[in-house]
Amino acid sequence: MRRFSIGLGLLAILIVFMVAPAGSGQGSLLLVKSDSYVSIGENLAHEKIILGYVVSQSPENLLQDNFRIRGAVSSVSVYDSAGGLSFSVDYLENEWSLIGYSLRSTLGAGDRSEVTIKFTKAVENLGGNRKYKIQYQWSMAPTSYQIITKLPKGSSLTSTSENPSEFYRENESQHMRYSGVMVNNFQTYIVFTAPPSEGAQPAEEGPQAEEGQTPLPYVVLAIAAVASLISVWAIRRTRAIKPPKAPERAPEVMPRVDIEKILGMLHENERKIIEELIKEDGLTQAILCGRTGIPKATMSRVLQGLEGKGLVRRVGYGMSKKVMLTGLAKQWKR
Repeated sequence: MRRFSIGLGLLAILIVFMVAPAGSGQGSLLLVKSDSYVSIGENLAHEKIILGYVVSQSPENLLQDNFRIRGAVSSVSVYDSAGGLSFSVDYLENEWSLIGYSLRSTLGAGDRSEVTIKFTKAVENLGGNRKYKIQYQWSMAPTSYQIITKLPKGSSLTSTSENPSEFYRENESQHMRYSGVMVNNFQTYIVFTAPPSEGAQPAEEGPQAEEGQTPLPYVVLAIAAVASLISVWAIRRTRAIKPPKAPERAPEVMPRVDIEKILGMLHENERKIIEELIKEDGLTQAILCGRTGIPKATMSRVLQGLEGKGLVRRVGYGMSKKVMLTGLAKQWKR
């Protein structure tokens, strides 16, 4: 029986080593944002994805992550503020592309890093319309994400499978913005009219007047045509409705279940501080020490880590400092 138990234990350890990503360093990373900018052309789309990371603890191995895109990608580049990063592209089953990359080895606990991924992807031709598919899979759920798409000039949206949070026009192009929080995947299908072709043939000219024919009928026809054009222009001008400026959207309220997920990713002392600030924002460090039981020397270090994760900020208050929730964390007070 003892041999059987030992065998089960060894088998469990082997399974853990097989399932766990070797040296990935993902356990030390938090993905706090994902911003995508998708410029869709008639035949190709250019995408730029900016991923914002925070290193939550000192990494034991090289920090690595990956991002999945539905469809075959080309012209891929991955970089941060210091330059290019090491990356690889693998084409998986079901038309998925996997981009894996390594972050800077100099990153330590509390550091922030923005990784940018750029690539191009084909637009599907449906005859008179075009179709483009956006589908992502993050290895970890970002705290928040937004995807801004731009259609070609002269085209208009026919349908989209996911309702955008905002429509607006800019530089004669229609834009859509999708946004959300704490999800591991996103997908939408965008169908739009094809923009007018640049090489369209001009209309054939009418027959020339015969020699000696009076030009009066042509003058009358020309005047009538100009009058008709002016009338049509005036009617359209009076009926045209200028699209209203997109109203400012109220900040999205984060569901309680998502707050619990983020709190669960923090250390015990960090969680105590955030929970107190959710109850009452703008507490001094001294009051926080009293309410959480965290020593003064430890409190300064913990607050520094929370500032690095973009969750709090400290402002001067006499001889002390007040601690304020910042950014997305302010939504937790609602």
